[in-house]
Amino acid sequence: MTGSARGIGRATAELLTSQGAQVLINDLDGDVAEQAAGEIQGETAVFAGDLTKSDAPEALVKAAVDAFGKIDILVNNAGYTIDAPVHKMSDEQFQAMLDIHTVVPFRVLRAAAPYLRDPAKKEREEGVEVFRKVVNVSSTSAPSATPDRRTTRPVRPASSV
Repeated sequence: MTGSARGIGRATAELLTSQGAQVLINDLDGDVAEQAAGEIQGETAVFAGDLTKSDAPEALVKAAVDAFGKIDILVNNAGYTIDAPVHKMSDEQFQAMLDIHTVVPFRVLRAAAPYLRDPAKKEREEGVEVFRKVVNVSSTSAPSATPDRRTTRPVRPASSV
């Protein structure tokens, strides 16, 4: 689960572990991720790192598989905003929004796909049904207009597709 050490992500991680799920706690800040994992009741592991780095999504998936042996639920929750009016935002800042809200969920899903699809094929042949899920978290602020926060408009809704 990306972005699972604080806020909505942490609450979701707590809910999932309370229902028996094993959850990989992820945050940019390793100390925050470790603290959250220690405080959450249930089985957790930690992956800290910047998911916008091209090799990080594969490393995140590998950490989950190494810790738990499988992936049944993928939650793409990582995200942030740059609170700046569009006319004051740099290309680099806008690209950061595109990366975290659209590129990262794609890369994480691509890395996880073999761990979601291959077991499903085998289980289908055996007559076993396991419900795997992919959840892409978006923001309710994306469709609402505010004069000073326009940076998530073009990018955050795309992560809910």
